[in-house]
Amino acid sequence: MPSWNVNDQKVPQGRLSLFSYLSAFFVVLLLIGFWKLQVMQSEHFSDLAEKNGIRAISIIAPRGVMLNGRNIANALGRRSLGSSRRCIRSLASGNAEITSA
Repeated sequence: MPSWNVNDQKVPQGRLSLFSYLSAFFVVLLLIGFWKLQVMQSEHFSDLAEKNGIRAISIIAPRGVMLNGRNIANALGRRSLGSSRRCIRSLASGNAEITSA
């Protein structure tokens, strides 16, 4: 019967070092990607964030008046209110333009 030795459970050092180097490589690759997004392309993403705002979109009801002996729902036009950073800045600077949709 073979004897059990504690040294038999030793992890192969070559595989462990390969796994360590690959893990470190992927972490460095992720850090480079984050650096590129946060530092190198910050102006581009800042512009995208500035353009991202609330927009008013008119959606016309696809139905007419609903009746069931009495008027249940009308297809009347409604107004909606939206804002964007550009509009707020123009209001703050006094160059406001009021437009209707």
